Amino acid sequence: MALNEQKEEIHVLMVSFASQGHINPLLRLGKHLVSKGLHSQKYFSNICSNLPPSPPPIPSPESIEYDRKVDLDLYMETLSKFGPISLSNLIKNHFHGEHKRLSCIIKNPFVPWVLDVAEEQKIPCAMLWIQPCSL
Repeated sequence: MALNEQKEEIHVLMVSFASQGHINPLLRLGKHLVSKGLHSQKYFSNICSNLPPSPPPIPSPESIEYDRKVDLDLYMETLSKFGPISLSNLIKNHFHGEHKRLSCIIKNPFVPWVLDVAEEQKIPCAMLWIQPCSL
């Protein structure tokens, strides 16, 4: 092996539904992956805008002004419509290049459209099941 050969970095994108109980399992997995030398980037909707952003900041998949707690059906419909577009743009803008290629996407069960985006971009996708096994 040549001395100037560089080891390819592994970048993992973690996508979660932004709600209580959904984010922490992915954050814990992300911390574990980082401790093993992988690069992890989290992607949430703007419900988490009051949390400190992880560099670089990720754009929100929606920008419609309404109370998501009152009209969950409209929120889910909006997220399903605009989330794939925003995620595709994120991947194209931040993870297409020789030095920063996305190796895998990890999602939770509440963002099923992520699988379609991963398939379209030819990126392996895994799901982190966050519910107890008794369900």
